[in-house]
Amino acid sequence: MPVDAPVRLTSTSGRIDRALAGLDSAQETETRSTLRRLQEDCGCREGAILMISATAAAAFLLAQDTGSRSATSITAIVVGVMFFSALVGKALGLLIARARLVALLRELERPP
Repeated sequence: MPVDAPVRLTSTSGRIDRALAGLDSAQETETRSTLRRLQEDCGCREGAILMISATAAAAFLLAQDTGSRSATSITAIVVGVMFFSALVGKALGLLIARARLVALLRELERPP
């Protein structure tokens, strides 16, 4: 008789199906939707929020700085801040979604 693989070795889709097996129909549909949303989250919202915030802060600080900077250096700084903050925000968004997915799956997989 085959033994189920430990939870951490199974695919996420398999974990989702197994975790939803004991729920009633309405609860299963709602929970499946939440789990799929977390599984497919791309982190774009968080990336955009962090990019806009960091770019606004950089622009504000650069505007306050009365030192002599060329337009090229200011543009390079702002573009660098935009790129880096978008990258960090996207990574954070993906990590947050993954952590929420794993936490919800663990809660559902916990024996009653």
